Amino acid sequence: MCMANTQHVDMLQEGVEVWNGWRKQNPAIRADLSGADLSGINLTGANLSKVKLSRANLSRANLSEANLSGAFLRWTDLRWANLSKAILTGANLSEANLTGAMLSEAILRGVKFNGADLSEATLTRADLRRADLGKANLSRTTFSEADLGGAVLDGAVLVKAT
Repeated sequence: MCMANTQHVDMLQEGVEVWNGWRKQNPAIRADLSGADLSGINLTGANLSKVKLSRANLSRANLSEANLSGAFLRWTDLRWANLSKAILTGANLSEANLTGAMLSEAILRGVKFNGADLSEATLTRADLRRADLGKANLSRTTFSEADLGGAVLDGAVLVKAT
């Protein structure tokens, strides 16, 4: 079972300004928020690059403009989360639940979405170049003006995707 570092969780809950300051002062530390309940939290503009967030609950969280590049988000609950304009380059979201998530204008280059549930998600103008969407559920997902150049869609479910 994944266990978050409670000091990291406490610091994040103090606010984005405190968190980003700590990350700037401690660039070598790989923060661990695995399994943490962060549902509904406001993390607009947070630096979560390379953070371990597997099995965390980020449902309905506001992660707009956050930096999640290289983050480990496998099995993470991101239902109805706002990830608009977030940077997730190279992140691992395999088997994550992104039902209804807002990913408009997000940078998702090279993201692993293997087996993820993106049903009803909004990916308007998202950059999905070279993303791996193999076996992902993309039912009723909106891709309006998204860049899917080089994306892998093998085995993906695209029922009523637009």
